[in-house]
Amino acid sequence: MKENAYNLFLYVDNMRVKELGVAIHELDGTEAEKLSVLQSLVGQDYRSAKRYALKTPLEWGEYEARMRLGRHLAVFEGIFQD
Repeated sequence: MKENAYNLFLYVDNMRVKELGVAIHELDGTEAEKLSVLQSLVGQDYRSAKRYALKTPLEWGEYEARMRLGRHLAVFEGIFQD
């Protein structure tokens, strides 16, 4: 069964996350197979991903803190609602 799989990107300038990006692919297979396909597409996806500018840039240190807390994907919530 095919499902949407997402390559998510952070666009960072001067240690600030200024944009988020997403490339969506409809994939099937095991989780490992889908992950492998997504990884193989990173080189092309980061250039063609739909970009979303952040209203307020996020300091890299703040993003790292969110990663440590397991809350780093929360910055993408607006994209998933879109």
